[in-house]
Amino acid sequence: MMRPRMMIVVCAGFALSCGVAEAAKSKRYRVGAASVVITPKVAAGAPPVWLAGYGIGRRAQKVHDDIYARAMVIHDGEFGLAIVACDLVGFFYDEVLKIREAVEKLGLEPKVDYVLVSATHTHAGPDTIGIWGPFGRTGLIPGHLAKVRAACVEAVQTAHKKAKRATLRIATADANAQATLIGDSRLPKVIDSKITVIQATPKRGRAVVTLVNMPCHPEVLGSRNPQLSSDFPSTMREYLEEKYGGVAIYNSGTVGGLLAPRTPKADPFTREALPGDEIGRMMAYGRIIGRIVEHALKDAKPLTGPISVRTKEALLPVWNQVYKTAMRMGLCSRQVYHADATPVVVPKPTTASSGPAFPKVADPHLKTEVGLIQIGPLQIAAIPGEIYPELTLGKFQRPQEENADFPGAPLEPTIYPRMTGRYKMVIGLANDEVGYILPKSQWDWFAPYAYGRKERQYGEFNSCGPEVGPRLMAAWAELTK
Repeated sequence: MMRPRMMIVVCAGFALSCGVAEAAKSKRYRVGAASVVITPKVAAGAPPVWLAGYGIGRRAQKVHDDIYARAMVIHDGEFGLAIVACDLVGFFYDEVLKIREAVEKLGLEPKVDYVLVSATHTHAGPDTIGIWGPFGRTGLIPGHLAKVRAACVEAVQTAHKKAKRATLRIATADANAQATLIGDSRLPKVIDSKITVIQATPKRGRAVVTLVNMPCHPEVLGSRNPQLSSDFPSTMREYLEEKYGGVAIYNSGTVGGLLAPRTPKADPFTREALPGDEIGRMMAYGRIIGRIVEHALKDAKPLTGPISVRTKEALLPVWNQVYKTAMRMGLCSRQVYHADATPVVVPKPTTASSGPAFPKVADPHLKTEVGLIQIGPLQIAAIPGEIYPELTLGKFQRPQEENADFPGAPLEPTIYPRMTGRYKMVIGLANDEVGYILPKSQWDWFAPYAYGRKERQYGEFNSCGPEVGPRLMAAWAELTK
């Protein structure tokens, strides 16, 4: 029998919508959290671990800190929600669907109705996409994706088992209020610097979970780093777990071109100079974020109300020639679709270390999902990639920059302006990694380039194409009608 607050409707062959509007009454929650290590073995004789996020062929030499799948399960008595965050560069939709199926088979009671799986987007984790191995070879570790899936399921199951009565509270902070902790690597400069914190606490005892959402690439560790790490979320979580207890979870928000700049030179709270080495700076940066969260929680407000989820699938055309080549070479492990949403028949891998290679398709598409989660007055946009802040905040450069590739391109619907909740949050790389999500009006692949630049900006290199933004934002507009 269909649950009263999980309505499922199929639209246009591949759209899914579920959930209802927020009710005015308060809710009593059961909340649990857990973490499971997903660190691959880095040792002589083990399969090579290729670090993801910068150039290809960057082999891990050692493990600096373990990486995790961390889960929070929250149930309001009628609806169960699980949010899982993995210390990975990205995780494909296909894998998330398998995780949801496995959680469903557990038969948990009360039921977990919706599972969101996100990647923190660390640039010091293993390649889970397939494009960062040596030239012409997949970067995927044999069997590792299956281990990550199993860890996500275990984290949800353990969090569900450990769930207890708890109250929620929410706080926000500006990451750039005391020091420039987030910068924009792309013109025009548009920065989302809002940190959102959700904390669950029982009537007695320490916190169950502290979830931190921050719009920034976890890449204090640069392209020459040879150590596997979750980057600054590692020390942020350690700081918060020591302070509050329980499990700390990090979600990336509006990632886009937002990076941790090489400033500040000192901790804005302690005034101590930051270490000169990259590892030291990364660890210090995480502790700074922890202190920001600590200060924000002093003014936290109660968060109460029913939970609901609505989702919609979208079909995205792949224009990027590098991505097309990677798919044809079998570097990535993902289902590809024709423009009419029928799946491309993919041959099985020929060796244990190769991914499935699909035949040449003139117009390949990817199926993905956009979501809207509501917890009382909090609305969370689940966006399947690295969305630029223009599309989150609704701040576009007008008039359009000269030399952009699509003069007069219409502006897309945007995230926050279409939300009605008192609190608004974006989870980026939610349930998928489709790359950068840019406004079409800013697409700038062909010379002459915008802003008088002599070369392209970076985002286009790692985007599926100029139609991704319009398609995903159209799906978002459908969700928020």
